Amino acid sequence: MYVFHAGKQPTYRCANCNNRIVTADIEEIYHDQLKTFLLSGVTISEYLEKLDVQLQEKETLLSTIFKERDSLLKKIDIFNDMRINNELTKELFQEKHKPLEVRLM
Repeated sequence: MYVFHAGKQPTYRCANCNNRIVTADIEEIYHDQLKTFLLSGVTISEYLEKLDVQLQEKETLLSTIFKERDSLLKKIDIFNDMRINNELTKELFQEKHKPLEVRLM
């Protein structure tokens, strides 16, 4: 649609079907739609609630990851101590230590 100023009021006109609508009317409809979709307090509060839920999920996941990391570090320390005290052979140490190291990274 194009705006033509030929008459008393500017109008949008479709080049294909030649339908016309006054610019003030279509702009009022557009603004009402914007208010409905963008300026609604309910929509914003729902969006913020959704973000809060996502944030809680991410914090829980992060906490789980830190717990797993601490557990892996403890196990690695135990295997290191066992190897230093000659309680594990070199081959057994590598067999037990390598998966923990890979998981930690």
